[in-house]
Amino acid sequence: LGFFIYRTTKIGAAGVLIIQKPLLLVCSSSQSTHISAVCTLASVLQGELGATVHTSLWAKTSQRQAGNGAGVADLGPIPWLYGKWEAVRKTSGKILIVWSPEAKKTYKKRKLELANMDKHDKKKVGLTNANERMRDVMLEDLNLIGKGYKEKLTNVECFEDEDRSIEKELSAVIEPVFVAALASLEGALQDGKGKEVALVYFQGLCHSRDIPKAFRGVPHYCLPQDFSDLIQELAEMRGGEFRRSCWHRLLSKVMSVWLAHQLTQRLQTLFPHS
Repeated sequence: LGFFIYRTTKIGAAGVLIIQKPLLLVCSSSQSTHISAVCTLASVLQGELGATVHTSLWAKTSQRQAGNGAGVADLGPIPWLYGKWEAVRKTSGKILIVWSPEAKKTYKKRKLELANMDKHDKKKVGLTNANERMRDVMLEDLNLIGKGYKEKLTNVECFEDEDRSIEKELSAVIEPVFVAALASLEGALQDGKGKEVALVYFQGLCHSRDIPKAFRGVPHYCLPQDFSDLIQELAEMRGGEFRRSCWHRLLSKVMSVWLAHQLTQRLQTLFPHS
């Protein structure tokens, strides 16, 4: 058994585990450490587990090279998010919203805006319709903002690029994409849906208490400590012979723990003192 485990870790997780369903990864903060952590997570999911990862942080050229269609620069932040959200949902994929203290602030800001809406309108159309109206107004504003970002986003690269101008351009995309994702999640929960969504946050950058009570029912994972559990949720064994083996559960767990260790090491290089 020891030799078997050693051999499988040597060939890598991609030889044993695979994520076949697409993933949408939504960033919620423009902080450089948060962006780097999200990119690291995306890299592990795609590189080690063969996942198709959609994220606004990657360049338009990267999206096209991966065969994932038009990027944010082509469509604008809001249409891109809604298109990817719907595509992932229809294929039973998973939407991972990476939470942060900034996400909490944005959520509170939107909640306050809803509370400050004209009381007459709330009484007239009801709270549910008021929520829908609020989202519509918010998304109309974001669409107008998003149109101005298309030219800025051309040739934006995410990985290991510390250039300040690039960081500003990414920041310009992150907020409208996240707010649109927030509206989509709220709408899904109101309709009794949202099983395709999970919240993740990074230890040292965020805490579980930063997640609003309204989203406590949504599965959430603290990374890297819960990464093996997330992998168990997303991945499956490669090859029918592995799935039929009595060892497949143990092997899957071992590989998940090994990958969690790999992610931990990569994250430690980003914020070693956290």
